[in-house]
Amino acid sequence: MRTIADLSKDDLRVAGDAIETVIEFRAYLPTDGMLIMLAGKFRDDIRELLRIPLLEPVSHEPECKKLEAMKGADLDRLFEAVLILNGRFTGYMDDPELPRCLADVLARVGYARAARIVAAEAKAS
Repeated sequence: MRTIADLSKDDLRVAGDAIETVIEFRAYLPTDGMLIMLAGKFRDDIRELLRIPLLEPVSHEPECKKLEAMKGADLDRLFEAVLILNGRFTGYMDDPELPRCLADVLARVGYARAARIVAAEAKAS
């Protein structure tokens, strides 16, 4: 079985940046807390391997926001981060629930992006 300790430093940085993006936009993510808890643990494991000081534990934002309210560039950043994590690093996640949570976020964000494209095309025509 592969672990994140098997990743190169460059790959750890890519995964770390991606999981930080997910955490950054946590106010737009499911509120059950599972994703945020697992993302925080994955982030901490990566930071430990990179010998970077650990951050405060991650908690969910008190205010929940809708994906539809996100700026287009932020929605794209979140989509790319989740796509990287769910595609490239799934096999290195020690908790099988994290990839499942990320797949759910990927579907939600992908749907929100597609809805924006359809709305923009309808408006243009």
